[in-house]
Amino acid sequence: MDTLARYANPPFNYLGTTLFLSYILLAFYFTFTISLSLYGQYKRLSGLKVAEDVKNARRRHIKIYAFLASIGFALLSYNMLSFLIQSLTTWARTQNLLGRRLSLLDLRFWMLETNLFGTFAQELVQKRPSAFWTQAALLATWFWNVWMAFKGLSPDAHLKETQEKSPTTKAAPKTETPQPQAKKTSLVIPTILFNAALLALSSLRSHSIFMPLVLFTRLLLLVPHTGRLRFSQNDILQSVSISFGFLVANLTMSRGTTTFREVVAGLSNGGFATKTLGYDAELGLLICAILGWGGGV
Repeated sequence: MDTLARYANPPFNYLGTTLFLSYILLAFYFTFTISLSLYGQYKRLSGLKVAEDVKNARRRHIKIYAFLASIGFALLSYNMLSFLIQSLTTWARTQNLLGRRLSLLDLRFWMLETNLFGTFAQELVQKRPSAFWTQAALLATWFWNVWMAFKGLSPDAHLKETQEKSPTTKAAPKTETPQPQAKKTSLVIPTILFNAALLALSSLRSHSIFMPLVLFTRLLLLVPHTGRLRFSQNDILQSVSISFGFLVANLTMSRGTTTFREVVAGLSNGGFATKTLGYDAELGLLICAILGWGGGV
């Protein structure tokens, strides 16, 4: 544990630096993967034996989703870069390097001597408005993961469904071998655990358990993709209701210290870390509305 603590804190913050840079690299990777997938689907549309109006609708949807993906990446890049510049400027000022040309070695010292990941996480829950927006953003991410896991479709599955339902094609007869059903856990259980962890972050930001709890919440986001959860309609509705209750609880806890207007303005008045998650959540709601309007690709 002493070794872990040594390399997770300045001036040897290799672990925190790795985690923070991994966030950025994963954002690049997933944006590139989504763009490549959309481009591949767009190119394959001309070869599908479906009605032309269906193809045109799919082309239109793909263009919309590609545009939204680029907007999301631009917002994420801007806010993350602004946070990094702010951190670098503060560090350079303490080292009397402000205004000088920094070398790669200086950048290395900056990343190791500053707690990038910890500072980012602390800023997200430092104030009640920021904590509320962080909670809302991570809950939106949670239910996006639930939705994707529930759909469980390959990139071409929607196109295959369209092709099968098209009157111009005949679906080939399928023979399915029944598979034994594994026992699955209700979605409600990890949803409660996730919400409880998010609600506790603000109160525990000065405690030694804060960073492990932050990592725990991020790992929980992967749980819907394990294939071990049950996504029945009742489970999903209960999970949504429970999450809404935790959001209300967070607002209730801030009564007397924070007004509702301050909470609403918390996104625009918050730091770059809060804006990174908050604007991403708002864009996610927009994409959700568009998906409801036009369906998937």
